[in-house]
Amino acid sequence: MRLEYKILWFEDDQEFIKRTGPEIERYLSEDLGFQPNITYKTSGNDAEQLILGDDYYDLIVTDLNLNDVKTGETIIRNIREENIFTEVLLYSSDSGAIQKIVNEAQHMLPRVSFAVGRSELPDRLKRIIWLTVRKVQDVNNMRGLVIAEAIDLETKIRTILIEHFRINGDKGKIERLKAEHAARTTKSMEALAGYDQKTISEFIDEVLSFSDLNDSLLSLTNELLATVNAKTNGAKRDDPIHEKKKTLEALRAALVAMKEDIVYLRNDMAHAQEHKDASGKSYLQSIRKDHKTITFSEADCIAMRKNIAKHLRNIEAVAAHL
Repeated sequence: MRLEYKILWFEDDQEFIKRTGPEIERYLSEDLGFQPNITYKTSGNDAEQLILGDDYYDLIVTDLNLNDVKTGETIIRNIREENIFTEVLLYSSDSGAIQKIVNEAQHMLPRVSFAVGRSELPDRLKRIIWLTVRKVQDVNNMRGLVIAEAIDLETKIRTILIEHFRINGDKGKIERLKAEHAARTTKSMEALAGYDQKTISEFIDEVLSFSDLNDSLLSLTNELLATVNAKTNGAKRDDPIHEKKKTLEALRAALVAMKEDIVYLRNDMAHAQEHKDASGKSYLQSIRKDHKTITFSEADCIAMRKNIAKHLRNIEAVAAHL
């Protein structure tokens, strides 16, 4: 589990899925800050292939009343054989079917939960999801997850910059990027001189920090916005260029906000120490060079997960315009 929470769900009633699926997705994204990734299957024909495949799922959910095959039995057999270690939720409108499984298992079904009736399934699902999340919701575990996702975000920006300059050619680009970098860093120009004969890809890969990468992407966005602004002069009111300008302005604002939302907080979190409040609950605290104290609670970690997902969408949108 990283920022993505993956569910494998066997259910052949599409109307039920249309009603219930979005509610679970909203719970994951809005309440917990995870990106929901739910694979829906109307048949259990390939159940064994899916649960034993390379894809890892945080939760497997199945209706015991699927018409074609006994999916629940397939899953239970693989749990007994210790082929899967994923949390499982089995549900059925037939309480007898669930009781039969419980009796046959003789309480030897770790990680398996049950729900009787579809009406209670959404709440039951949320409780199971929360239990699986709580295992990694400890602030120290969350620190690792959030930092890892922030690194992925950094890598995404790095890839976008390298690809942009590869397509648009290296000539002249390295000097401008070096100049911008030198203007906002304490590194000496001698430290950068060795990159005269190197490509811009190597420069981006080896020198630029997360903050620098953010600034470089912001610089490209500003250049693009300046070009669009010039085109709006004299353009008709219904010209699509005006909408593009609004979009780019919003993306530029998002890149500016990302510095505080992600870049600085990632560094703060990396150096934070664990403390406990009066009730014994853990939280992380970091002190910046300007002596500002930054505190991370469980709620702060959820908010940061949401911000990472939001900014990932934003930088992908920026890349589409470059």
